[in-house]
This record gives sequence, structure tokens and C-alpha cells, in this order.
Amino acid sequence: MINRITPLILFIGLAHWSCEDETELLTDCPENEICGCTNSSATNFDDTATFDDGGCEYIVGDVQAKWLYTYNLGPGGGQVHCVRQTSDGGLILAGSENYKGMLLKTDEEGILEWGQTYEIGDSEVLKSVSQCSDGGFIATGLFTGPWPEYEYLWVVKTDETGNVEWQDTVGTADENDWGEDVIETQDGGFVITGTQDDDGFNSKAFLRKYSSSGSLLWNKKYSSSAYNEGISLMETADGNLVFVGLSGTAHGAYKHFMVKADADGNQIWKKRFGDNTQQTLNAVCESADGGYVAAGFCNNYDYNYIVKRSSSGSMEWENCFTGSSGYHFGYNDIISAASGGYYLLDNQYFLTKIDDNGEMEWTVSLRKVNQSIIQLGDGDLVLAGNKSSIWLLRLDPLTIQASRNAVKDLIIPEQDFSKNKNKF
Repeated sequence: MINRITPLILFIGLAHWSCEDETELLTDCPENEICGCTNSSATNFDDTATFDDGGCEYIVGDVQAKWLYTYNLGPGGGQVHCVRQTSDGGLILAGSENYKGMLLKTDEEGILEWGQTYEIGDSEVLKSVSQCSDGGFIATGLFTGPWPEYEYLWVVKTDETGNVEWQDTVGTADENDWGEDVIETQDGGFVITGTQDDDGFNSKAFLRKYSSSGSLLWNKKYSSSAYNEGISLMETADGNLVFVGLSGTAHGAYKHFMVKADADGNQIWKKRFGDNTQQTLNAVCESADGGYVAAGFCNNYDYNYIVKRSSSGSMEWENCFTGSSGYHFGYNDIISAASGGYYLLDNQYFLTKIDDNGEMEWTVSLRKVNQSIIQLGDGDLVLAGNKSSIWLLRLDPLTIQASRNAVKDLIIPEQDFSKNKNKF
């Protein structure tokens, strides 16, 4: 197997949406230029300006975004699956570029600081990343080996600039294994969830614990039916582990799956629930009262689903949202909102806010981002997703004025990126 790390060279397309004063954004106006906002779509368009100072403001409907970046990864394309905030206020993204595992690091304004791609097999993808207490990063995903191209679980630990410190792979030549989510635990170790022993009909969800130096401490498997997957993982405030995913009798007959384990991976309880349609949980977070709220899809992938369970596993409420705009194909991520309730991001690029009881407060279409969401310390949201290329968006949710179940679209103006290319 090839094991390579490659600095990533890419172009950044920028649609910069800002609420800052122009004098703060532009430090030096080029000689013989008139600086201002040169985009006619902006609310502060200056028809006398000959040089764009980066201070254009865009308010479309009731949604105002602070900035939006697209990362052009070249002819092979790429995808992002996860975004997380870093200790310096920046952002780290995990995904793939031209069928290689990829990490991108930006500053707090979305400006790319570095990008790395990783090769260990024929193709690779990183599904999740977290920053470690030492400033480095831990990521997990999968790679495919040579023919017949089975999938192998992959975990990689890097330093603060993405250089590999250690990695581990798991798999055999006749089964599929892959990682979906990874966290650093309170004791400084790392826990991964995903799927092992997938022969096409049977599989096990798993939790796998590593020390900070990469030594395997334990590997526990969980099942409630023939086919099981772990998709999203969290550590509770008291140090236990909760993961969600799916469990079914065969491919295409899935039910929601939630498992709680102690810090050593010993099962405390597991819950499998659903009707005769396909249902999956893709993300989970802890509620203010110590319960767990998870999101995914219901009704054969068509609609968005959310469920709340107590710390003991009892179901407290659930909702299956059809949406006024038709099929939404499930939530991909959920986070607790600082103001109470939860923010959710679905596969059809809709951002939704619900209250603590699972009732919808508002939903808006963002058109570009559909995979991962975080909330920053100042209350802003950063969202990442894929539509033709990788997109990263920052907005203030307080600017969203939408009534319950009303849909308002954020139309992103097309920009001439030729003057805003940066190479790394």
C-alpha cells in the first residue's frame, strides 16, 4: 500500500459577505484606484468604485450571511463531511479531494491556511475530524484496497499542520470496515464509531478506543439485528459514550439505533425503534437536561426525523417533518443552540431551528451547504457542504426572520472569482 501525504494546491472562490466597516477591511487602497464595493448585487454597491475593498454587504430576503467560500479542488473534485472549530478560532474540515483523504485548515474568516491530502490505498475519504488537546487533529474514515476493492477502517493522527504522527487501519480482504465519527475523550484518548465485519448482509456497529499515542485499548461491537452501523458519536458530561446509527434485518430495512456505553465501552442500554419504512439516525447531541437528541431520516429516506431520549433511554418525543417544499431526505447534522433548542442541517440544504420540545421554529434554504454545522462562541453558525464543490458559510442566526414552517431562500450571487484566487 502507498502511504503518502501531499500538500494540497487549490483555488478559493470567495463571495465575501461582511458587516464590517470598509476602513477596517481594507488597509491599503491601490494607487489610482477608487475603493469600494464593486458588485452590483450588493446593498452598498458603489458605481464609482474601481477596486473592490471586500466590504460588500448582501441581504437577501431575511437572511444575511457574513461570508461564503467555495474551495475549487480541481478536475477530480472533492467533498467535505465535517467542520469543527479549532482552538485558535479557525476551522478544520475533513473530506476528500480527487479520491484522497483531505484536511483543510482555515482561519476564523474562512481563509485557507493549509490543506493536506493523504494516500494509503487506492482511494480514501475522511468522514470526521476533531482537534486534540495537544493542538493536533484526529480523523477517521476509510480507504479501499486493490481489487476487489473492499473498504478498510482508517484512523489518522496529525500534528497542528496536518503532518501524520500515527495511523491505524483495520480490515480483511473479504469484508468492509469503515469509520464514521471520532472524538477525543476526557482522559485524552480517542474513540471511533463506524461499521465492522460487513459482508453485504451482516455487520456490527463498533466503538474503538485508542490512547493518545495510538495504542489500541479496546474494541467493542454492538448489534440489535443482522445489519448494524454506527454513524455519530458523543461523550456525555459524565464520561459515558452514546452513538447512533441504524440496525436492520437486511439492507434496505433499517430502524433507528441508539446505544449508550460506559467509558470502557460496556453497553448500558441500546434502543432500536421504527416502523416498516427505512429509518436512520445520522447525528446526536446532548440536551440541557442530560438526555440525547438525535436526527436522521424517516419514511424511506423521504423526510426529516428527530427523536429525544432520556439519559435512561426512554423516548420522550419524536417528529417526522415533511417540509413544505417536498422531500428533504433526512438531517445530516444537529447541534444544541446556545439560545435553547437545536439547529439541524438536512440533505437538501435546509437549516432548521426547533425548540426544546422538537417543534419547528423556522427553516431556511441555504442552497450550498448540507453536511455539517457548528455554533461559535459569538452565536454565529458555520456550515459546510457540497454542491459541485466544497462550500463554507458563516451567518448570524439572529438575522433569520422566518415564521414556523415558512421557507425563505438564501440566493447566493454569482461572483467573478478570477480576481480572488489564492494558491496554497
